[in-house]
Amino acid sequence: MVNLGILPHESTEFIRGFDEIGIILIMFALGFEEDTSAFVKGIKLSWGIALFGALAPFAAAYLIIMHYWSEPRLAIICGLAMTATAVSLTMVSLKSENLHKSGASTGIMTSAILDDIASLAAVAIIIPMATGDAEITLIGVSAILIKAVLFFCVITLLELIIFPHQSDLAIFRVYPFLRRFGMRGIIGASKGEHATLVVLLTALLIGLLSF
Repeated sequence: MVNLGILPHESTEFIRGFDEIGIILIMFALGFEEDTSAFVKGIKLSWGIALFGALAPFAAAYLIIMHYWSEPRLAIICGLAMTATAVSLTMVSLKSENLHKSGASTGIMTSAILDDIASLAAVAIIIPMATGDAEITLIGVSAILIKAVLFFCVITLLELIIFPHQSDLAIFRVYPFLRRFGMRGIIGASKGEHATLVVLLTALLIGLLSF
């Protein structure tokens, strides 16, 4: 429709804002439905699928861009763009066929999320170097990589310990009183009067942590 002149070449501020709100709501909704414990257990079975599922599109995009334009930075960026998986669309497609609770769905979603995490970590490393914001040295690359890994480790720990409605971790069986300090308890404080504020504040803190 853009090529036919029906839609503008550049989207308006309203469309861009509406798009960001939509993807945030979709990812939040899917996050509430997913079980992080099952995801962690599925990593051992799905890492191979994630590895080859990321390498193949990255290599294809990289080689095509290098063949036509011979620009390494552009080829890397395009490769990373092809590596990222549309997790939300994948889950919506599985749910539409009533397959989101199957074992195959767990493997597909786990590998897709691993692909996204790997591509985001790669973006955090490569983009600063491509734009000149970071030095292309062993120390500079290591610093960016450590920051990216620590961020995802912190988020995973938060999801496993603080956010879940229920968890099979051994620490909760040994110290059951810890369940009182999870996100459900925080949201339920004061009879849930501050639930919206707590959710927005949590999202804001995690967003600030990502920087």
